[in-house]
Amino acid sequence: PMSIRAEPRNLIVFLHRKSGDRQVVDHIPLYKRIHYVAESHGLLLRLHGYQDTDLSGDIDLFHRAVIVIGIHGAGFANMIWCQPKTAIIEL
Repeated sequence: PMSIRAEPRNLIVFLHRKSGDRQVVDHIPLYKRIHYVAESHGLLLRLHGYQDTDLSGDIDLFHRAVIVIGIHGAGFANMIWCQPKTAIIEL
């Protein structure tokens, strides 16, 4: 059985699309702003592409998330691994 590691809940996870119709145009300024907000609150920004990790990596990443941000899509299915009171921002 899979278990969730006891790591700090300190991430802002941005569901990053590398291609396709639903990606953020001119994404660098947006990511810089989110990174600034994350740092000012003692959090880390993690960009998550859909092929970046295996299932256990996805579980750990989303379980540690305080906020999940992204454009509408299948990546939000991973929010089942989030803890209660995780903020979900769907663009």
